Amino acid sequence: MRHSKTSMKAESALGLHLRYGFEPGEQRGATLGNPLFDLLTAVLEVGSIRQAAQELGCSYRYLWGTLRKWEQMLGEPLLIWSQGQRARPTQFAERLLWAERRARTRMQPHIEALRSDLSRVVAEARDQRHQLLTVQASHDMALSVLQQHVADTADLHLDIRFQGSADALRGLSDRQCLVAGFHVPALRGAAPVFA
Repeated sequence: MRHSKTSMKAESALGLHLRYGFEPGEQRGATLGNPLFDLLTAVLEVGSIRQAAQELGCSYRYLWGTLRKWEQMLGEPLLIWSQGQRARPTQFAERLLWAERRARTRMQPHIEALRSDLSRVVAEARDQRHQLLTVQASHDMALSVLQQHVADTADLHLDIRFQGSADALRGLSDRQCLVAGFHVPALRGAAPVFA
């Protein structure tokens, strides 16, 4: 497969950098934001660069210029657009969005674990009145909801460390945590065995 000089130059110049920030309020879920994907998603949802700019709270000129900068950086066109027609993603943009969504879905448990670890660091640094409860568990969406609930109502921080069920039970046995979460198959009559 041949690459254009522009495409090869863009590929060699790009690197992925992950960052996190401290902001007011708590983040729900494990979302990762990126301006390129936010912009592309907005354009594709409404089919218009002008309406996407309104949705994102920026000017048409700014959005158009940002799209052009991304295209130049990536070395590939992102949108097929002509006056009076709906904006459509190029094949490259479709593949890029699909790959990003797939990666985000696969990384969700790891992102939540990282956020939990960083949240614990802040909780430990604050004051000794803030109680810390270590939980080792396999990934479950309810754990982040529970974590937020106890933080709001009980001045308790759940230090959730995501891992497999067997490792969570081993951690409980080795006194590395006070609570272990694990999966139990829904088998009729199996409750006494698993208990």
